[in-house]
Amino acid sequence: MRLMRMLENHEPCLKLCVYERDFQVGSIISESVLEHIAKSRKTLLIVSNSYAKSYWCNWESQIAEHHRLFFENPNGDCVDESIVVIKLGPVSDVHLNPTLKYLLKTRIYLQWDSDDDKQKVFWQKLRQFLTPPKSELVESTNL
Repeated sequence: MRLMRMLENHEPCLKLCVYERDFQVGSIISESVLEHIAKSRKTLLIVSNSYAKSYWCNWESQIAEHHRLFFENPNGDCVDESIVVIKLGPVSDVHLNPTLKYLLKTRIYLQWDSDDDKQKVFWQKLRQFLTPPKSELVESTNL
């Protein structure tokens, strides 16, 4: 919930897709996940031991990685930078599927920390990763 408040209510305000709020009641969850990943500019994976143990969450990470590798955005550009990974505390390698292991080894990820100074840096970097380039912001306001 804090993540939602920080990203949606502070400038530049971002629009998140959150399962509990944004998925249509009665829809098939797997289809909703596929649809929303395809429509999103970024996919945020928040990796914890609980997440890594979940078969459902592992499937979501595989779908996000598949989308990153094989799809283009509406402008025809590669979506290589579409996945942003946040690691919450230590995550046991035993629980990581090959996709998550690969993402954690090959991508820069953000590490959540309880230290206030480190949290300030965390929020700055997360906004930097998630905020669209100014050229996209200008283009979207002209539509």
